[in-house]
Amino acid sequence: SFKETHFTLMDSNTKKICKSIIANAKKHPSAPPFNVPVDHIALGIPDYPLVIKNPMDLGTVAKNLNKNIYLSVDGFVKDIRLTFTNCRVYNQPNSDIVQMANAVEESINVQLKKKLPNFVEQSDENKITLVEKYQLADEISILPPSQLYRVVSIIKNVSQEETFNLPSGQFEFDLGALDDTTLRQLQNFIAETK
Repeated sequence: SFKETHFTLMDSNTKKICKSIIANAKKHPSAPPFNVPVDHIALGIPDYPLVIKNPMDLGTVAKNLNKNIYLSVDGFVKDIRLTFTNCRVYNQPNSDIVQMANAVEESINVQLKKKLPNFVEQSDENKITLVEKYQLADEISILPPSQLYRVVSIIKNVSQEETFNLPSGQFEFDLGALDDTTLRQLQNFIAETK
């Protein structure tokens, strides 16, 4: 079925609102690491450009906004999301920097709802990346046995044909064979266990 998409065009009033959103975001107490491009040399993380193919930061988003790069709010929000997704992909889930990313992004979400109530975010949200799959596999592997049954039930609920081998309290499944909705459910479950 054809899904109609709604773009919120970047007229001068909307641009003003977006400028205030990004300016407020950059003043958030946890924002400084996200206000400038990641300097992988200064930070001593030489593999950063190998892992993160499309770097983004709030300072660049603000510059793009000033240069009229964004034709719609969707492009503006997509780049904001990319800033924080990159952080979550590169860093450990419980690290301070990821907690900071979550805090800044949450404050942006609140602003978006308040200042642009008619904006509906386009969802490629459900597409799960290869890096996210690896992260999910790592997180599932360290779950205590008491929580593994929930993982099994999430997977079995959604794909009955998935075969499980449970010798000596272990089970195997192929994350690659699971659909994105199931993988998102697993991510949500793991987030709840933290």
